[in-house]
Formats: sequence, C-alpha cells, structure tokens
Amino acid sequence: AVISTFVAPGFPDLDLSWDGTGLWINNGKQYKVDTLGNKLDSLNASHWSFSGFEWDVKFFWISDYNSSLVYKHSRNGTPLLNFGVDISNSRPNSLSYDGVNLWIGSPGNYVSKYTTSGQFLNRYNVSSLGISSTSSSVVAWDGQSLWFAKTDQFTVYRLNVPYYHTAPSVPVL
Repeated sequence: AVISTFVAPGFPDLDLSWDGTGLWINNGKQYKVDTLGNKLDSLNASHWSFSGFEWDVKFFWISDYNSSLVYKHSRNGTPLLNFGVDISNSRPNSLSYDGVNLWIGSPGNYVSKYTTSGQFLNRYNVSSLGISSTSSSVVAWDGQSLWFAKTDQFTVYRLNVPYYHTAPSVPVL
C-alpha cells in the first residue's frame, strides 16, 4: 500500500538512504529531507554513478550497477566484502539497510532483499501496487516502511512490505 508521497526537491534521484531522522536523496549531490520533502541538510560524498549507497551506522555499502556487485566498506573506505546479485531481476542501482538485511532497487518492477553476506531472501513486484517502470529505482528503509522512487519521475512512494529477518517460507511475490 502507498502510505504517502511528496515531490522530491531534485532530479534525477539516484538513490535514497534513511539515517533515523531524515531521508537522504542522492542526485550527484546528497541532501537530507524530512518526510514531507523539506530540505534539512546536504552532503557531498563520492559514489559510482547510477549505483546505490547506504550507511548502516557502522558500514558504508556501495553497489556497482555495471558488475552487479555489492561492496561493504569500513568508515574510512576500506573494502571488507563484496558479493554478486542475480542480474536477471536485481541489477543493483540502489541500496538500503533495514537493520539486518539489504534492500536492492533495480531497473524494472522488482525490489530484492539480500542478507549482508549475499544470500538472496525475496523479491517484490511493485507493479502489483500499480507502480510500473523500466527505469532505475531507488529504495530506503525507515524502520517500518520501504521508501521507493523511480528515477524517471518526481514521485516518492512509502510502501508497506513484508518484513523478514530471515528467509521467508512463502513464495516470492
């Protein structure tokens, strides 16, 4: 279900990240907004173009759209781990961390969920909510909901999705 929407203050939006008090939106420059879309702060951090980034309070996660790899970095940028994702449904152009697992936004209609060690958990089809896209998508977890935006629009969606700490015993949606 879509809970709320707002018009993002920049375009194109390349990735989203929730820091506990606001939503970070990346469009080459990173800026923080409240849940109504009001600009609160900004940051200039380096990342790979059209790929995801996420801060999980301890580690920095960066996805590489071209290689379909997800990298875990220490705060100083030292690479600690990387793993590949299934490129048929989850080419990683966006990342978010829910406190346990990673959400991966990608082109098309799917959002995928992986453990931080690279195990696939589930895939969600946003077209079942009336949201269709072949463009890249961006995601962010706020502790209760998954925020979702397409890079070809200004609309940001707040979604209610099933939350699992481990692999679900139900089929992929």
